Amino acid sequence: HIHTHQEERLEVVEGTVRCRVAGKEYVLERGRVMVIPAGTPHAVWNDDQRGSRSISEYRPAMNAQAMFRGYIVERSSR
Repeated sequence: HIHTHQEERLEVVEGTVRCRVAGKEYVLERGRVMVIPAGTPHAVWNDDQRGSRSISEYRPAMNAQAMFRGYIVERSSR
């Protein structure tokens, strides 16, 4: 997906997270931070069988809550 007007900062708190940013894959372990510029295609997913936790920040915040409400509903209905 793409956030056309927002930078995303992802920090891994626990476990391992994998992401693809502009076609390149990364494995982020606990303590690692990835900053994804606005307008950059990316995907982020859990890559740890034990689970993972991460914190994402969006700048400017705009209406990020609405995006996640829609995403959670869509994913939970599958």
